[in-house]
Amino acid sequence: MNELLKQDLLTRAEEVLSELRPHLWSDEGDVKILDLNDDFELILQWQGACNSCKLSHLTLKYGLKSAVMEQIEEIRDVTIAS
Repeated sequence: MNELLKQDLLTRAEEVLSELRPHLWSDEGDVKILDLNDDFELILQWQGACNSCKLSHLTLKYGLKSAVMEQIEEIRDVTIAS
């Protein structure tokens, strides 16, 4: 993937996440974009309370991942860095 496309996709992903952040903030959590790799996998990192939340996998699957992949067709997966 060329750098221009990568930056465009990262910007668009940040916009999608910005819409969801108030829900994370209400529970003292957040999420940060770490990378978008050549397989079009968006890699995120939990921050704050999301690090220890037992329901974070559901937030990822039904919140972040579904929203990002629905709004940005090029992104093939959304994962959390281990």
